[in-house]
Order: sequence, then C-alpha cells, then structure tokens
Amino acid sequence: MRTQATKLETGKKQKIIIFSVFLLLVIAAILLLVVKVMPKSYTPPKFDETAVLGEPIPDAHFAYDEISVENGFSFFVAGNIYQQEDGSVYLYLTNPEGSDYILQGEILDESGEVLYSTGAIKSGSYVEKLKPLKEIENKAMKVEMRIYAFEKDTWYSRGTISLNNTLQPW
Repeated sequence: MRTQATKLETGKKQKIIIFSVFLLLVIAAILLLVVKVMPKSYTPPKFDETAVLGEPIPDAHFAYDEISVENGFSFFVAGNIYQQEDGSVYLYLTNPEGSDYILQGEILDESGEVLYSTGAIKSGSYVEKLKPLKEIENKAMKVEMRIYAFEKDTWYSRGTISLNNTLQPW
C-alpha cells in the first residue's frame, strides 16, 4: 500500500483571521496616537455668577475709569485695588452696555500665578468684588491685571490687555 505524504497547511481562514486581528491592532494604535496628539477642544469660561447688570458707582479713591483699545474693545476698571481683610479686592470690572464682546479678568502676582479671576462678563454687566484663589499676604505687591475679550458667538479672542498695578494692603 502506498502512503501519500501529507503536507501540514495553515488554513486560509486562519490566515485571514490572523491578518484581520493584526490590521485591527494597527488601526487601534493609529487612532490612539491621533487622539493623544490632537489638541483638546476649547471650553469657554463660565459666566460669572456674581456679575450684576448695570454700571457701578465706586468711590473716587478707586480711580474707576474707562480703558479703550484702539480698533478694539473697551471696559471700565478700578485703577486702585485694595486688599480687604478677607483677602478680596474691589475691581469693578465693567463690560459696557452695547459692547460686542465678552470680557474676563485676572490678577496675577509677579511670578505669573493667578491670585484672582472673574468668570465671563456679558455686555452691560460688571463684577464688583473678587475673592482670592489662595491666601495672600497683607502687604503691597506688584500685580498684573489681564483683561481678555472674546467674540460673543464664537469665543474667538479679540485680544488681551495687561495692566501693571500694585495691590494695596488693607
């Protein structure tokens, strides 16, 4: 009797399954890289819950006045900022009625750390007082006030104004 040599073959189906699993792993790796590398979507700031409709009437010693950016936006803010006993400050950051922009403000120390921050402020509203984001020493210190302007519908930046100032102790 004659015996025929049998050849051990990996079936066609098994090759297809192995190739499919390999291809899925490659696609998963590519997707993972794309997700890690892609920039995160922008989340606009929340509107400030302490914002008040209207215009404030601060005392004269706050040196409250308008600041206008050429070909840009304008706002009102206290020129003199005094730390209160609880660490808060009266800023009176005002987005004037009829403004086409949304504003947001921050006060930073010399190292760039944010000490105070507002939420977004709609046209015709103002934020009177800011609470500190951390404990702040009761001493005069140089600070930078940053006012950001955003387009109402798109949240595209319309610019940032930086004002150097001194935070006065209480």
